Amino acid sequence: LYNYRWRREGSLMSQAGKDLDSKMEEHLHMVDIITEYWAKHNLLDKYGSDFVCWLLDFMFYDLQNRKLKHRIEHIKNLQKIMKQFELEKFYQELNSECSVDAISMLPDSNGFFRPNIDKQKCIECGICLKICPVENPSYKNFDNPSCYAAWATDDIRKKSSSGGAFTVFAEKILENKGVVCGAGLEEDNIHVNHKWIENKFELKLLQGSKYVQSNIQKTYYEAEQYLLKEIPVLYTGCPCQIAGLKAYLGKEYDQLLTVDLICHGIPSIKVLKKYVEEKEKQYGKISDLKFRTKDLKRGWSQSVTIKFKNGNCESIYEERNKSDYLNAFLKTLSICQSCKFCKFARLPRQGDLTIGDFWGIEKYDSTLDDGLG
Repeated sequence: LYNYRWRREGSLMSQAGKDLDSKMEEHLHMVDIITEYWAKHNLLDKYGSDFVCWLLDFMFYDLQNRKLKHRIEHIKNLQKIMKQFELEKFYQELNSECSVDAISMLPDSNGFFRPNIDKQKCIECGICLKICPVENPSYKNFDNPSCYAAWATDDIRKKSSSGGAFTVFAEKILENKGVVCGAGLEEDNIHVNHKWIENKFELKLLQGSKYVQSNIQKTYYEAEQYLLKEIPVLYTGCPCQIAGLKAYLGKEYDQLLTVDLICHGIPSIKVLKKYVEEKEKQYGKISDLKFRTKDLKRGWSQSVTIKFKNGNCESIYEERNKSDYLNAFLKTLSICQSCKFCKFARLPRQGDLTIGDFWGIEKYDSTLDDGLG
């Protein structure tokens, strides 16, 4: 209705729309008066989020139609009003997503996904910086957590990179009609995306190590939708990804279980792509790529196993000291620079639970070192 009145030739709003700067100034004046009235009558404490929702609808359409130079001027005036009446807290409660869809995750020149801001869309509200866990890290977990050595059944461990703890947690959530989100390698054996599973038959999609950055996609939003429906959710990822999820959600949920990994850093997808291309040029098209595979002969290891669809080789097995890809990863040559200054590879941890390899377990209890993780 607003847009119709604004566009209808001859209407008062149409006439005002011919001078958008004057129109914006009038709108800001109206917002100032209305906000002051609501604050005076203690309505913001009760309906703050609803008021901010109206404010966004009222202002942002015209803001986005202004040139960047003029838009910034109006935004600064709007920010003054929001700061004066402490409206930012209601905005943050309302939504952790960018309200004008100005942020997208795009690969940089080295192949790492990073937030990219569209300056033509951005209204400089500053909410993204306030929510960002790197800018404002939160440490609410235990400073001295309990630590356990554990393993699942042999059948589960043979399908897992280590002791199979993730699978045990996931099965429990699925048994309770919940959903599980984790990193899965795509069919091209290069890209890794976070994805959802709803039954035990899909667990194989998420099992095993993936030594490359995973694209979160829309899973934070999707996790929130499941939780609002009171569906149990298990969300797994690197500590930074769990920190991002919690910052996005903005509050605790009883139905949410988060599990972070003891992380070594994330290698570049461009390095993995180059590695895959070299192997395919040498041996043929790859049908399956796995890190940390196990068999009765080799057991628990740091390795890469590649199977080929055709060509002059059926499969190859590379130990860490013979794999260029693993060597670059383990020596931190191919990991993201920000990983070297990670704010989440520490105690307190970000996840409700933390899982990782128990290298050196034989020093504490040799009976637990049977070669299967």
